[in-house]
Amino acid sequence: MDTTIYLFEKFLDIEDSHDFFETEINHIKIWQYIRFSYCSKLLEELTGIVTANKNVNLVQHEKNKPDKKEWIRKQQFLLRKKDLLVVNHPRRVKEGDFYRCFVTDTFLESLDYSYYVFEYAYKGKHFNPVKTRGLRYRDISVIKKYFHCDNESLQSDVRRFTDRINCVFEEEFCEKFSNKMKQDIVTMVNFVLEEIYYGRIYANIILSLVRPRLVITTVGYDIYNQTLIETAKRKNIPTIELEHGRIGNSHAAYNFKSKHNLETFSDYLFVYGEYEKNTPRYPISRSRVFAVGYPELERKANIYSKRNRKKSVYKVVTFISSMADGKVIAKYALELSKRVVGKGVKIVYKLHPSEYSEWRKFYPGLEEAGILVTKKNEHDIYYYIGHSDYVVGISSTVLFEAMQFKTEIIVIKELDYQKSEAVFGCGRAMLASGFEDMYDMIENNRKADKQDTSNYFTQNAIRNMKQTVDEILQNGRKRC
Repeated sequence: MDTTIYLFEKFLDIEDSHDFFETEINHIKIWQYIRFSYCSKLLEELTGIVTANKNVNLVQHEKNKPDKKEWIRKQQFLLRKKDLLVVNHPRRVKEGDFYRCFVTDTFLESLDYSYYVFEYAYKGKHFNPVKTRGLRYRDISVIKKYFHCDNESLQSDVRRFTDRINCVFEEEFCEKFSNKMKQDIVTMVNFVLEEIYYGRIYANIILSLVRPRLVITTVGYDIYNQTLIETAKRKNIPTIELEHGRIGNSHAAYNFKSKHNLETFSDYLFVYGEYEKNTPRYPISRSRVFAVGYPELERKANIYSKRNRKKSVYKVVTFISSMADGKVIAKYALELSKRVVGKGVKIVYKLHPSEYSEWRKFYPGLEEAGILVTKKNEHDIYYYIGHSDYVVGISSTVLFEAMQFKTEIIVIKELDYQKSEAVFGCGRAMLASGFEDMYDMIENNRKADKQDTSNYFTQNAIRNMKQTVDEILQNGRKRC
């Protein structure tokens, strides 16, 4: 079976050799809105690998605690002029008694500018309590009560477009797509067209009320962030996207074969380091990509580097589950649990947050084997990295971030392990060819060559981000 990396490269070649980016439905260049989701669906169809945590409705949440300021946060149109409009990452993590946004909070707490932070619900919920200043909850359903999108007249255009792109990819990959795949694409395009309609109205209202000098987003490929970005551009408001996880050369939302002037892609990108500035094939000029660092990671790495871990009778091994390779990771964790009985090894299985609800169904036997399974956001991922002797995974972005900690990293040579090449290629992690190799590394306390990782994470992130924001505000969208 071809790896998803090979298939993704072919996907880029195919889209680049056709005029997908210029194809319009109802005057909307639709491909830039759907390419990430289409690519994900395509890879599932070609490989047969469906991730265990795909269905967002299956994910459970901790109940939000009542907050006396909750009513204010829900008044999303109770706004006045601010310098910045920020859209955070709603998948908050708990620190002490409060939940924090791991992308924006550390940075925003250092700013002198005024701002609002808009947060959309994560799997239908907002985590509370929080300390985020100027927080508003984004709820576009309000728009849908007063406006109606009727795409019935567009159905022939939708069918023509979806038939065309499906035909192209079928021919290029020499595959016949399932009827379900084809119908899913039609449904997706109709959904996206409808949400663009509502998203544009919402973005125009919010931007007109706040009149920000700058818009900052995370997860720029979220459809409502896309409509916010394009609306801001029409109003000549500069836009920045903050990196929220490893990008590399295989993230479909950020890698393109050629440069493109996309209305939905931010004017600027703030990334972790020089590696993320120079490795991905962005649609924008590299002069607009700034290697500023990652404030939250820098803060947590400093905390755990200064904290002397209490001597323990246990050797802690943490397995990192991810959407694509969780079943393989769980197999290795279970096998290790059988081999280390009575040997003073504590095994932790760190679930991806979207796996919390049905992990027992997909990864049976973990708790029964004496493995500690993380079931909710009681601690952020850095807590687990900082308290581990070994962190084990395949392609999770966590392995990339673990380079900043003193823990040893093991990459298992299975599935798309090449996505972690930045980690083991520089000598910062050990590459295990199979279970026996991994077991030998842990049993004999083997260590990787600790190479310099400054190329991956720029230091003094807050200072760098503030300086660059100042420059962009001074120059508007003209900087290049």
